[in-house]
Order: sequence, then C-alpha cells, then structure tokens
Amino acid sequence: MEIREERKGNLIILELVGRLDSLTTEDAKKQMLVLVAAAPHLLLDCRQLEYISSVGLGLFMLLLKMKRDGGGSFGLFSLNPRIREIFVVSKLDRVMPIFETREDALKTVPAGAAGA
Repeated sequence: MEIREERKGNLIILELVGRLDSLTTEDAKKQMLVLVAAAPHLLLDCRQLEYISSVGLGLFMLLLKMKRDGGGSFGLFSLNPRIREIFVVSKLDRVMPIFETREDALKTVPAGAAGA
C-alpha cells in the first residue's frame, strides 16, 4: 500500500495505491493517523485502490469518526466499480460520503478550507 499526500490549506487529500487488507492496514493506519492529524478535512482518492478488506473498511470508519468528532469533514472519491460494490453491500455507502470525481468531492469541503 502506497499513500501519496497532497495538502491544501486545512484539507489533506490522500491517494491510496494498492491493497488495503490484513497485511497492509496496520502500517497504513499508522501512516495515515500521522498525516491526517494536522488537517481537519480529509478526502481519500481511491482511484488506484485495488482491494479493501473488512479491516480496511474499519480504518475508513475510524478516520470518518475522527474527522466528524473533530468538527471536520471526510469523503471518498473515484472508487472503481468493485470497491464501490463493497461499500454498497456493506451499506457503508449510507454512512460515508462517496463522490464520483475529485471535483465533486472538493465542492463539499467547507469554503476556505482548501486554501486559495
């Protein structure tokens, strides 16, 4: 699992590349918790996420809770059809904001959060 970081003001966008499963989630969790601590708003770019297990879904739920409890925002975008189906079957698409494109996701970030 590779995590690429982009910061824009109070927003962090993490691009997830590879698999988020029982072998990779713990390391990804440690890395993500450090990266997201400084920014109240978080978007996850799932365009190159190949697979997510229940452990990976648990990490997404943890990030969602952290951001909401801290007064921030959270969203996912660019899920491939296989990953989207996992969210639909698990009904997590009803809990987590999922957007088709990066542009759609950026529109939901509070005004001024992404900097100028």
